[in-house]
Amino acid sequence: MEKTNHNMQLSLKLGFGEATSYNVVHHKEFPSLYRFVKWTRSSLRTFNKIDYTSEEALDYLVSQADELESYIDGHDITSLKEATDLERMGLIGILATIGEKVRYISEAEQCAYPEIPWKSLQHMRNGIAHNPTSFIRDGTWDEMCRLLIEEFPRIKIHLDEMVEDYRIEALADQGIFRPQDRMDLTR
Repeated sequence: MEKTNHNMQLSLKLGFGEATSYNVVHHKEFPSLYRFVKWTRSSLRTFNKIDYTSEEALDYLVSQADELESYIDGHDITSLKEATDLERMGLIGILATIGEKVRYISEAEQCAYPEIPWKSLQHMRNGIAHNPTSFIRDGTWDEMCRLLIEEFPRIKIHLDEMVEDYRIEALADQGIFRPQDRMDLTR
């Protein structure tokens, strides 16, 4: 009885619900896995929208888009279709991260850049997060290749424009730059 009580206390303390000998045995065999699970469970409770400002989310989103762009640079649809499952999972993981950060971009800012398919990026993230292996199957991967090669570069252009607008606004706030001078920079 005392052993069961100890197992239950240990399991509940770690956040794994009802105690079983299975939980305790695996906790001892795979301590890093269990620490990771404990960390992710606690971070899910504390991680919310106020963790990122729109600008921070955009910076991270664009850094991930840069990573994706650097990988697909030099590929065409045919060569990208030959990616290994590991490469495919990596690419869709980056897309999922991009979709995740979209939720931190304020609605007003999303409305200011309607050419970026914000909601679709978010919905894609949800699909990837809940069923990632379905995106690496050949039929679905063919569509993902078209997205990455044909559509993603257009999205990236708009994201870069948004970042440039943020930069100009920050300089203008500091009195270093006037927005009307932007035309001179683009020539």
